[in-house]
Formats: sequence, structure tokens, C-alpha cells
Amino acid sequence: MEIKLRNKDGVTLCCLSGEININTIGGLNKVFGKLITEKTQKVVLNFSDVNYIDSTGIASIIKFAKAIGNAGGCMVLSDVIPKIGYVFKITKVDRLFRIFTAETEAVRNLNK
Repeated sequence: MEIKLRNKDGVTLCCLSGEININTIGGLNKVFGKLITEKTQKVVLNFSDVNYIDSTGIASIIKFAKAIGNAGGCMVLSDVIPKIGYVFKITKVDRLFRIFTAETEAVRNLNK
């Protein structure tokens, strides 16, 4: 898994690629911990290049979203490919997060 961070209009974009699973979750949790420590308020997780996610990945994202929310911030998802969208739907994760079709739409929404 690869993680690239960048800023756009005051929003932190976390672009994920590859597989998010028990073997790769350590790197993602490290990035999430850094963003929480830095008191990041607006985060978009871009899933355009994620081809697999398991329950540990889902749990980590839920935990991160809760931590951001408890600190007064907001995290949304964008560019979720159909295969990952299906996993989110059957696990009902799609009910927990706002999911946008495009990163630009997600950024615009967070800046309203």
C-alpha cells in the first residue's frame, strides 16, 4: 500500500493505493496518528487506486473518522471504485461516511 498526502484549499487529501489489509495497516495507522496529532480538521480519503480492503482496514478508517470527529473535524471518502464500494455497502460502512464520486466534489463540500 502507498499513501500520498497533499493539501488542496485547506483540505488534507490522503490518496491511498494498493491493498489495505492486516499486513499493510501499520503504515496507514501511522499516517492517521500523525494527522490526529497535527489536529487536522478536514480530510478526504481518496480510494481511486485501492483495489482491496479487509476488516482491519475498515476498522482503522472508522476509528480515524471517530477521532477526527471528536476533535471537531470531518473525514469523507472519494473516488471509491465499484469493488470497494460493494464492500462498503455489504458491511454498511457506506452509512457511516459521506462518499463523493470525485475528490474535487469532496473538497468543495468540506469547504462549505
